[in-house]
Amino acid sequence: MVKTLIPKLTLMIGALAATMFILSGCVTVTDQWDNHKKKHHAKNLVYDAVEVIERDGRRALDQFNENPWNEGDAYLFVFKMDGEQVFHGIAPEKNGNNRLGESDINGVFVVESMIEIVRQNGSGWMTYHRESTETGEVGEKRSFVHGAMMDGDEVFVGSGYYHKE
Repeated sequence: MVKTLIPKLTLMIGALAATMFILSGCVTVTDQWDNHKKKHHAKNLVYDAVEVIERDGRRALDQFNENPWNEGDAYLFVFKMDGEQVFHGIAPEKNGNNRLGESDINGVFVVESMIEIVRQNGSGWMTYHRESTETGEVGEKRSFVHGAMMDGDEVFVGSGYYHKE
């Protein structure tokens, strides 16, 4: 009896281990797909917003308070190149404030870094750490920023997502 039980147990343990391995991979694949979708959504949102800002100027900001421009952690932000926040999709109390000198938990000067990306490349991605507006937890945020002209002022538009490992 013991001789027949051991192979069956070994087979069951092996099957359980294989199932756990496959399921853990599915979670990773799901997170990667979620990151991929969020990355493309943020970038497309910024490209669309740049087009509207360059066409409509400051009037565009009123449109940005509505969906689909802002949904959960996916929201737009607009800054002048001197660090003044012109628009924040979910925290309008930040509008009009100069945000130069603010850093994330690792000491990264976020707005200065975004300005540098726009000045050097016109657009690009950056990674920093912020408290999520949805969960309240600090996480790795990746934002896409792109330069634009708004009523004669040089600005940059951005949106981002919280990256899942």
